[in-house]
Order: sequence, then C-alpha cells, then structure tokens
Amino acid sequence: MYHTHVLFLHTTMSDFSDSSVDTFSPSRPPPLNYTLKTKNREVAIVVFFTLIFTEACLLPLILFYSMDLGTDLDNTDMLAIITSAVGLYSGYKFARRSWFLFISDSSHQRRPIGAGRFGPDAFT
Repeated sequence: MYHTHVLFLHTTMSDFSDSSVDTFSPSRPPPLNYTLKTKNREVAIVVFFTLIFTEACLLPLILFYSMDLGTDLDNTDMLAIITSAVGLYSGYKFARRSWFLFISDSSHQRRPIGAGRFGPDAFT
C-alpha cells in the first residue's frame, strides 16, 4: 500500500497585493451594480410569471373542465383542441422569429452574430 503526502499551498490575494486595498474575497463572486428591488422590475417580474402560470396551468384547466361540462366530446378530442389552442401562440412566435431571421432590414440586424441568412439561433 502506497502512502502519498500531498502538500497544499494556500495563497490569498493579500500575498500578491497591498493589504490596504484588498477587496477580493475568493469565497464569493464580486458584487454587481444591479438590483431587482425597483418598482418597474418587480412589476415586470410579477406580470411575466403570472402570464406564464396562466397560460401553462390555468388556461388548460379552465378549457378542459368547461368543455367537459358543456359538451359531450371524448377526452382525446378535448385535449387536442386545448393543445392546438395553447400551441397556436407558440407557433405564431416561432413563425415570427423565423421571419425576422430570414428577412433583415438595413437599420436593424436580428440575426445572431456571424450567422447566415438561414442560420438558426437558440430560439428556433
């Protein structure tokens, strides 16, 4: 059985710079000059997550139970209608984003940097 001895060297920023101006702490990243605690940002975050929750959770449930109680369709047909209704907006956004990638005007470039005319980006 082999025994190895490893010597760990511990260095800090104070070893490399003047200790009076040492503000670096390797245990955490440096602070950013950005905050979410403004009125407009908090409202935008709340509205965004409310719309996501409504579209992903409430809208399918409301549509399903209203069609279940109001019609005599099979569950498969109801789920197909709900999926197409919710997916219609996603299809519109996909088509709109693709259009902006394919067509560019001279004043605004919407393609990723270095991509060609039909080059996809992360959203398509």
